[in-house]
Amino acid sequence: MDIYISSGLTAILYLIGLTGLVLKSPRIKHLIILGGYFFLVANFIAPNIGHFIALFYILGSIVYIIINCRPLLTNIVFSLYGYILLVLVSYLCMIPLNLLGITIEAVAVNYAVPFLFFEIITISFVILVLRKLLFNLGNFDIHEDSVNIQRSFLIQIIFGICTIFLNIIYSSSLGYPTQVQTLNGIFISFYVLSTIALFYSSFKILRRNYELTIKQNDEKYVDDYLRRMEGFYEEIRSFRHDYLNIFCTMHCHIENLSKQLPDNENMDALKDYFDKINKSGTEQINHDYFTLGQLSNIKILEIKSIFYSKLLFAMNQELHVTLEITEPLENISMDIIKLCRIIGILLDNSIEAAILAAESILHIAIINKKEDTVFEIENSMLPITIPVSELAEKGVTTKENHDGLGLHNVQKITDELSNVFFSFGYNELFFRQQLRIRKGSA
Repeated sequence: MDIYISSGLTAILYLIGLTGLVLKSPRIKHLIILGGYFFLVANFIAPNIGHFIALFYILGSIVYIIINCRPLLTNIVFSLYGYILLVLVSYLCMIPLNLLGITIEAVAVNYAVPFLFFEIITISFVILVLRKLLFNLGNFDIHEDSVNIQRSFLIQIIFGICTIFLNIIYSSSLGYPTQVQTLNGIFISFYVLSTIALFYSSFKILRRNYELTIKQNDEKYVDDYLRRMEGFYEEIRSFRHDYLNIFCTMHCHIENLSKQLPDNENMDALKDYFDKINKSGTEQINHDYFTLGQLSNIKILEIKSIFYSKLLFAMNQELHVTLEITEPLENISMDIIKLCRIIGILLDNSIEAAILAAESILHIAIINKKEDTVFEIENSMLPITIPVSELAEKGVTTKENHDGLGLHNVQKITDELSNVFFSFGYNELFFRQQLRIRKGSA
């Protein structure tokens, strides 16, 4: 019975270590499958191959990541780093016992279960601290431009794992002397701490570069926006000028018709001519691109840019877009970067859903009131097959090949702000998202 308990605890230990740092939290059924594999490895294979059993654990976690987790390279890096943390925890837990004269063999025979319990508690604490430190660093995101850095991390971690294997094999050949164990623990501790520092600084650089890229894109969008708006206004001026000429022509046409045709034919001809002119003018006035003209009411450059880029994309996808802005938006009581991130997520969700719907409709309203500013986004969509209340949960999505983090991230950001409130709903025709920002406090 003790053997099965030890195998189960070992499976839990490696499950926490190898999946605890992946970006996408595993689902319960996947954890059960992977944990079952670890249990079988610990119970039936480990007694026969000794230290090389770690390769089976690592291989299992990599297969799991390839099947379930994206981005692939980043999650493999974090999983392998989790293994290094497991080794460090094992050394840190073992060194005090060695100093008390308790050998590894004695621990394995007499104290395996309590030792594994202590390791599980320790690795869980370490991983929680690291997730808090790294993944909340400025709303951590993974982008394509970080691939080279991720590859360098992967090479470094593989080199570190190979070095650790050699140290373990060397220590085993000497019978695990306390001095060697202590040196190994110091070496691994230094390696882990230096890697964490490198992770942290690299992520800060990536975040800074990401924000710089956003700023450059904003400037590009604004320049494009201004050029297009100038073109739209020129079209309006030209259209008004043409319309005056049309009315003058129509006046002459009416006079000629009144002289040449009987009264009943005269009325029919006038009606046909007027309908033709009216239809042409209405189509030109109601063109979706004139919706972008309302963005001039948004005086905050970053917000105007994100709306412009997303609405232009929606129109290029042939969505019917309407935009209402009641009052000019000149300031907002919220961090602009966070607000732009939220708006980007909400618009992306709405556009992706509306594209798939029978009637591709996107309606946006920005209501700037005395007490608060409200962003409302409504879109048509296919019927939802899961409870609406679960859409903000991590990993839950109605779309294929999506990670289900959009609404979860929005809810997470807004929950941390006392003056910002986010809600959403569905009425079988439209999905509605509302962001309310109370004025007066950021």
